[in-house]
Amino acid sequence: MFIIGLVYTIIPLIVMFGGMFFLESNPMIAMLMMLIGTVLAIIFGLVATIGYIRFAKTDSLGEGSNFRAVLETIGEIGWGHYILSYILFLIVIGIISGILSMIPILGAILILILMPVFMIWQGTFFENLYSCA
Repeated sequence: MFIIGLVYTIIPLIVMFGGMFFLESNPMIAMLMMLIGTVLAIIFGLVATIGYIRFAKTDSLGEGSNFRAVLETIGEIGWGHYILSYILFLIVIGIISGILSMIPILGAILILILMPVFMIWQGTFFENLYSCA
């Protein structure tokens, strides 16, 4: 999964780090490149999630990083449905984490304990979306 994650993050990272080179000489270009890199990171993050599932289902790095096949899978799910599901998932996790973080000390411990549960839930949630395609 690390290699697949690297494949999907390399382009946004290059754009963001490229923007850092312009930080002193041309801050506007630097900010624009950082913004573009952030947008690319969000898009590639959406794509990487299905890439991880394809990798887990096929046990093939090639299938996990097959950008065209991943995009086809997202197309079968429906881009709108997929993005809304992703946002809903993030909101639910954010609300749960936010509520727990309000509890001093114990909340942080509970978040650490629940993190593996959240990760399993995430995998199951997106695998179900993938299976619907």
